[in-house]
Amino acid sequence: MIQVVIQPKDKLPLVHSLLSDAIQNQLQRLNLSLERTGQILKEFETQYAMTSDEFFRLYQNGKLDDRDNFIDWAGEYQIFQSLQDQVRCLEEIEFVGR
Repeated sequence: MIQVVIQPKDKLPLVHSLLSDAIQNQLQRLNLSLERTGQILKEFETQYAMTSDEFFRLYQNGKLDDRDNFIDWAGEYQIFQSLQDQVRCLEEIEFVGR
């Protein structure tokens, strides 16, 4: 859990509302990006008959060559992981007044 402390306490409702709206807007954008990136990953997975996790593990261990598709796939996979991390972070935020 990530706590955001808002002071003075009497500003909590207003600031909570403003920040909640901003977080929800960002979550919507991140989820759209996750959908698009996920679709690209599915295309690679279908083309090469392996999951992105499996691919990335092999790629990281030097078991695959550096063809352009693999470089693109690795990049999309890393973007997908970063987007997921951002979503998790935003979803953990809790507002506290003190």
